[in-house]
Amino acid sequence: QIGSLVNLAMIEMRTVVRFVADRRTSSDISVLAFLAVFRDETQKALSVVDIEIRWQLLALSRIVATSFDANLSLMRILQEAVHNATYRAQAKNISVTAVLDDNDWLTLEIFNSGGAPFCSTTPKGHGIHNMEQRALKLDGTFEIEPRPGGALARVRLPLGTHFVRSGEWIGR
Repeated sequence: QIGSLVNLAMIEMRTVVRFVADRRTSSDISVLAFLAVFRDETQKALSVVDIEIRWQLLALSRIVATSFDANLSLMRILQEAVHNATYRAQAKNISVTAVLDDNDWLTLEIFNSGGAPFCSTTPKGHGIHNMEQRALKLDGTFEIEPRPGGALARVRLPLGTHFVRSGEWIGR
């Protein structure tokens, strides 16, 4: 157990260092490409502790962040949601889905199951508060709701200021 937690912590640190090191080019690539290392490292770490995670992020291939900070904030929201699902809820299954709707809103849903259900009456911890604040910083919203054996966390971000469709970002 301790070895698995240490392994997860080390992978998390390496992931963040890689993103910071790639700061120069991160606003020139799709959000999907920016999150690739995070996704791959998370997949490896969770497989060690028998947690299944599924990613449906193709919609992010058409989206570009207008700054490194926007990409990093989105990654940190996903990172905290996955952390809460594994550490707090002890979920066995996680799915991360991105959808871009016709009204230029990007929605990311992080669903976890197979663990403890989220209780909306329990006081929110720092992680949930941080996800809410990061979403607000991106002009978006964050919400979490209980589901049988888990929770559904939802981040909604408008396109325009912090994220745009590929080809619309001319601030390079």
